[in-house]
Amino acid sequence: ASNVEVTPGVNSSAIIKLQVPGADTKAAYNNAAKQYASTVQVEGFRKGKVPMAVLEQRIGKEALTSGAMETIAETFVSDAIKQSGVQAIGQAELMTPAELIVASYTPGEPLDLEVKVDVWPELEFTGSLEGHTIEAEAPQYNQTAYDLAMKGLRQRYAKTADKEGGAAIGDALTVNMAGFEFDEAAEGNKGEALPNMAEGSAIELIMEQDRFMPGLVEALVGATAGETRQVEVEFPDRATAGAMRGRKAIFEVEVIEVASRTLPECNDDFANEIREGLTMEELSKEVNMAVNEDAERAAKKQLGGALDEMLVAQCKCEVPETLVDEKAKERFAQMLSDFRASGTSDEEIKSMITRDGFLKYKEIARPQAEKELRISFAHAKVADMWDIKVDQDEVADQVELLRLEALKEAKQNGQAEPDFEEARVREQVEVTILADRVHEALKEKNNIVYVESVAAAPATELVEG
Repeated sequence: ASNVEVTPGVNSSAIIKLQVPGADTKAAYNNAAKQYASTVQVEGFRKGKVPMAVLEQRIGKEALTSGAMETIAETFVSDAIKQSGVQAIGQAELMTPAELIVASYTPGEPLDLEVKVDVWPELEFTGSLEGHTIEAEAPQYNQTAYDLAMKGLRQRYAKTADKEGGAAIGDALTVNMAGFEFDEAAEGNKGEALPNMAEGSAIELIMEQDRFMPGLVEALVGATAGETRQVEVEFPDRATAGAMRGRKAIFEVEVIEVASRTLPECNDDFANEIREGLTMEELSKEVNMAVNEDAERAAKKQLGGALDEMLVAQCKCEVPETLVDEKAKERFAQMLSDFRASGTSDEEIKSMITRDGFLKYKEIARPQAEKELRISFAHAKVADMWDIKVDQDEVADQVELLRLEALKEAKQNGQAEPDFEEARVREQVEVTILADRVHEALKEKNNIVYVESVAAAPATELVEG
């Protein structure tokens, strides 16, 4: 192509003007005619030997010109884009309607073309990315879950000592226990034995209410070593032993030993006993993280969103229509997949897959799609500015974990192979890791103010009991 000119277009696009020399318009036309001649059977002529005039009459000049334009688009337009130096995205689009170009096309005459192509956007930050005060929600911690986890730790490290006298709530008993069906006609109401149901020898029984079947612990208060008690209980409606739900039973409990239990105080000595060098503050944070992973994940996502809002507010960037189109197609496909998963029939889904339907959806999805694209552009820009890299070993590890999860899910669903596109998954993992790294860098360079929730706050102390 000759006389290539480039001017900026709207929404991160470029307008490229080029001229195709006359010799090339003729060659492209002749090439199209040759291809048609090799496939068309005309009486009185061998394939490939049909004269141009006969071929034009048989095929039509419009068809031959359209074929010539395909050659020009594949070669001259492509070369012009490379020659222009722009970073093109997607396919070039003719600025003049194709039918007008075909009508004015004259083989052997120069052809002036004007095409539009989306280009990779140039992003610039209009303000500083440092020193901002960014408000973020504190994690919505589950205080009850924390208390139960800490209580479990304290019980695990409880100190026991032999005790004289009767058992009390909080003590630990060593017992032999056997269970029987409740039978009013039997001696002592003891019917058939309950197989493998809360029975055995030298069982540790912690005297805590609501820990076992209702009434069992309470009935053993005051029991002494060597004493045997017969306890009548009723299995709760939600008992794990389905056959016994709501039914009465008799448990014969022989107390072998009674021991007092002292739970450790929540201090550094207790933490150090769990792991040498561990402080109570560190233990509290670890337990919080363990029982509140969802809260931590939600808080991290919300903070990332706040940091991205700051980035978008500071950036100036046009979004190419090609990328908006791709993003909308991804969302449209996911929406249809969700409909199918929720039980929408294939016929209903097929009725949604129309050009008008997609275009309407695209306009609805446009604001969010453009915002997400600006965020991804900003992440790439920040990574380049601050030399943030994505560890490919970390990417490979996460991709492999996701592959194994997909394989496991496929087996559970009876599928031979998992629905796992490694290239797409790898790209998503890289994007996620880069976003995390960018957010970490932004956190260090800005003032993050956490707003405590009225509903819950980070648990640091355990109520005794």
